[in-house]
Amino acid sequence: MNSLARLLGLALVLLLLFLGALTFAQQWLHSHHERVRTETIATKEAQFDSLIALSNIGSSPWSDEKIRELSTALGATITVNAEPPASPSPASASAAASVSSRKSSRWEFTHDFPASENRAASRVTVRFTPPAVLHLVSLYQQSAMMLLFIALGLTLALVAAIVFSVRARNNGSLDASSTHADMRSLTHLAQVSARQGTELERERNERLRAEEDAHFQQTLLNRALEEKIRLGHDLHDGIIQSLYAAGLTVEAAKNLLATNPAEATRQLEAGVSAINVTIREVRGYIAGLSPESLRQQSFGDAVRSLTQTLDAGRAATYDLRIDDEAAATLGEEPIAHLLQITREAVSNALRHGAATQITVRLHRAGGEICLLVQDNGRGFAVTGSSGGGHGLGNMRARAERLGGKLQFSSSPGQGTRLLLTFAPPSLPA
Repeated sequence: MNSLARLLGLALVLLLLFLGALTFAQQWLHSHHERVRTETIATKEAQFDSLIALSNIGSSPWSDEKIRELSTALGATITVNAEPPASPSPASASAAASVSSRKSSRWEFTHDFPASENRAASRVTVRFTPPAVLHLVSLYQQSAMMLLFIALGLTLALVAAIVFSVRARNNGSLDASSTHADMRSLTHLAQVSARQGTELERERNERLRAEEDAHFQQTLLNRALEEKIRLGHDLHDGIIQSLYAAGLTVEAAKNLLATNPAEATRQLEAGVSAINVTIREVRGYIAGLSPESLRQQSFGDAVRSLTQTLDAGRAATYDLRIDDEAAATLGEEPIAHLLQITREAVSNALRHGAATQITVRLHRAGGEICLLVQDNGRGFAVTGSSGGGHGLGNMRARAERLGGKLQFSSSPGQGTRLLLTFAPPSLPA
């Protein structure tokens, strides 16, 4: 009789331990579900910001076609409201908090665009479908809840069995046959509990592997998106500008065919040379290499070469003051960014500003590197160019990668002045 009571007590302890383990597993699954949801929403927000920066479409509202393109690229549903909802009053703060708690499990986020001179304030809501792995997590949670209820039922059954066992022992009515039957039942119950624990552990390991695979795929997607944005900047700042300069050279040669054939021939040869250089740059980008000119010449020589390429027979004069010693302390990536910013600024001065005098300076000031590009062209209203084109946006993006500050100063008829300052970590004090 005492042996049966001890066995029942041991079985109850085991069931309680199993019940505690199931409760911990349920809470753990719920916390990881919330963590995956939070990280997925944060990743989607980063992708949305990157798409907005890459598309360069400015703030909302947008056209229906543009919304469909963004929704397809992001894999989500995008809704644009006329303007963001007003802040809740103090009287409705509790109601707003209740609504927020009910929406906390939704797979969506909002992005507010402030009001500007041409557009009113608006709010963009992005909704997307949760990853398929979370459906598997939900099934695991349901299985854990089912096992939890089974363990509770078994615990109650064991408690009842212990109560009846004690009463039977006190009354002396429990015989040997019933003792053997109870022992067989407890043995079977222990075997079932062990099998259920093993199955739960296997499902947990499978879910962890699925989460790791989903995280790895998301990391690859983010890297591909960043590489696409970088390649777009490089193509615009380098290859497209070189092709445009070659086109201007050929156009200048066309205008000189009737009056000065010798100069026209020289211009055509310069255009062919520029096209060949561009072809080499394209091959370099395809092979994943930096531009060949950055490896074979100094930064000052590279700036002189690009001014000769972009000039295309114009009557512009250049004042180039380059501190090659300061430039030599920089790596290939900062030099490439500086050269592309200079190329874009000089090209804009020639194409849009019709400048005849252009100054390019690179010098060291204390612990910082300063790049100045100034012209005497038409200029423009800075306040009206906040949206900018690909050129201004690419220059700002490259300045951010350098960790520097990019400043524009211009006005109609007064030319344009661009100043970039940054402090490279490798530069000695």
